[in-house]
Amino acid sequence: MEIVTNQHPGFVVMQKGDAEVQCEVLFTFEDAATGNTIVAFTDRSLDSRGNVRVYAALQQGDSLVPIRTKDEEALVLEVLRAMNSCIPDA
Repeated sequence: MEIVTNQHPGFVVMQKGDAEVQCEVLFTFEDAATGNTIVAFTDRSLDSRGNVRVYAALQQGDSLVPIRTKDEEALVLEVLRAMNSCIPDA
């Protein structure tokens, strides 16, 4: 996924079929084990249960590349759970 424009706190990406999608960065963090920067973001779309979809990818320069390992996936889930537990119920 290539970042087309970088608009703080978000960016626009080009998807298949040349569709532009506006995304909002939720948080970034560095994986201490690998030194990789991980970006969690959303396009504000909803899943079938009405939850906001959240994605994560590795940042490499101006590009986002898929998470590569199960350890990175587990780390992202751990951070998401920790952040979600800090949000009071509506």
